[in-house]
Amino acid sequence: MATPTVRSLVLSVALLCSAATALAASPEPQPGDVVRILAPTVSALPIVGTLTAAGPSALTVGWQGLPDSQLVPRAAVDRLEVRRQRSRLRGALIGAGIGALAGAVAGYADCAIGGDDTRLLPPGRCAVFGAVVLAPLGAAIGLAVPPGHGWSELDLGSVRVGAGTTSGGSRSVRLSLRF
Repeated sequence: MATPTVRSLVLSVALLCSAATALAASPEPQPGDVVRILAPTVSALPIVGTLTAAGPSALTVGWQGLPDSQLVPRAAVDRLEVRRQRSRLRGALIGAGIGALAGAVAGYADCAIGGDDTRLLPPGRCAVFGAVVLAPLGAAIGLAVPPGHGWSELDLGSVRVGAGTTSGGSRSVRLSLRF
């Protein structure tokens, strides 16, 4: 049976991890974002470029250094990803969560497995102490790691139906279900 301090520690770690996940990008791409679009009826290959316009029915993607742009109907889009700069804050939160979890496990194990009757604290409090000591260290490491870039998939809805022509000129009908 878990003690109240262990339960509160587990809850704190879960909240730290969910806060890091909540720092996701906005659901709608903005002009100037670098996007990667999968639209098989428009192009057999993924379309990667800078979003120049985002209307209710179509997205316009431009390529660096080229005057031409590609118009992609939203109904033809199977997958839309945006390249985002990862956040140092997110790295710090993930690091703090990992540090807290590692400290809690190490602190609990040290007090519970030691078998020594001379321990001053019960295992639950040792777990909290270990988490409090290692969480800032994990946060500092997570903050120090360069964030880099990553692709974030944007939700297009659970059911999508589309019709169009492929790049070869044949007609197609598409039904996408996401679970």
